[in-house]
Amino acid sequence: MRPSTCRDGTEHLLLQIVVDEKLADEQVSRLVWVTPVPAPAAAVRAGILRGFPRFRGVQPAKYLASSAREVLLLMSAPQIWTLPIVGLGLLLRSGDSNREEAILHQRMVRDGVELELISAESRAALADHLTRLGLTLPDSALQSLAARAAGCFAVVRVVDPAAYRAATEGSTRLLSSLGIELSFPAQQGFFPLVASSALPGDHVEVVVTVLGFAQALEKPPAGLVTEHYLGDLEGSAEALQLLGLDSRTNLRESVRYTRFKLTGAPRTWQSDLRFGPGAPRLQQAAASWLANPGSRWLGLILALVAYLCVSMLATWCARPVWPPPSRPSGREAAAMGLANLLSVVGVLVVARQFARRRGLSSKTALKFTAASSALFFLLLIVLAVPTHLLH
Repeated sequence: MRPSTCRDGTEHLLLQIVVDEKLADEQVSRLVWVTPVPAPAAAVRAGILRGFPRFRGVQPAKYLASSAREVLLLMSAPQIWTLPIVGLGLLLRSGDSNREEAILHQRMVRDGVELELISAESRAALADHLTRLGLTLPDSALQSLAARAAGCFAVVRVVDPAAYRAATEGSTRLLSSLGIELSFPAQQGFFPLVASSALPGDHVEVVVTVLGFAQALEKPPAGLVTEHYLGDLEGSAEALQLLGLDSRTNLRESVRYTRFKLTGAPRTWQSDLRFGPGAPRLQQAAASWLANPGSRWLGLILALVAYLCVSMLATWCARPVWPPPSRPSGREAAAMGLANLLSVVGVLVVARQFARRRGLSSKTALKFTAASSALFFLLLIVLAVPTHLLH
């Protein structure tokens, strides 16, 4: 996970450093993360971060659609005969000496992790610097790295595996894990995808998490999936501060963030990810609705109104069941639907009273109740179908 935020002309990029616990110390010490930075080294602030942030949330539009389907399904429960269907539905939803050299601008070590900020104007200079660290990268990886950014790179490696493992132990691994922070001038968000194009394999997943609602700019990489979320954020005080947040404020159920996901063969990644603020209007409207403290009560009121409207429509459509001479008017039939507040039993009681006044048998009232109940359930199903379009 790579949280990022771009504000006031500065991008704050956080990269999580996670090592497979099954790797031996010797293997861990040979790992290296090299990240190109699109800014001069003198303008970059770098640091090793403890307490990597964790995002948890829901996609607003999908969450509202799912909630609407559940409400419509629950509305049919008062029909009694639909209870098995309702229960099942809820259950399933769920070189040489003349070669250029890299210039070391910053070096720091924390909890067994070393971070160097270097300037390397050529591929050879970058390769020489990594060689002095005892590291070797394939020529294709060096080429993709050297072609990016402004000759500035962050080089990260685990120099003390024991200290690293000690710092990342604990039940809340995401909160205690380590990462690096890079802050540099930027007018738009940036993540170096092309620098990862030398990675081996045909199925590699990259996930970039951006604080706030964001969207890809220019021509996004093929296969990029953008998901907008509303939820909460946890992290250490220093991690939240780097993201421009105050750890003393309430960060639960009110944090908007975006996840860019790209899965596939890295060799096909021919453009970097650049992003800026924005989201589809539907997502923004859904997020605003969920973030409103009064939305829950307003939602209940709207659900009740919808329930009554569908009930009245169902009893109105069931009017042909009654014999023509004694058939209730449209207004009378719709009024019978209000009895659905007392479940299908309420409709049956009202229908029998109407039949008794018109000199009709109770069997006619029973047929009317069955027809209106079936129509009521069918109308709820029809209303639930459009919510699938949000997925």
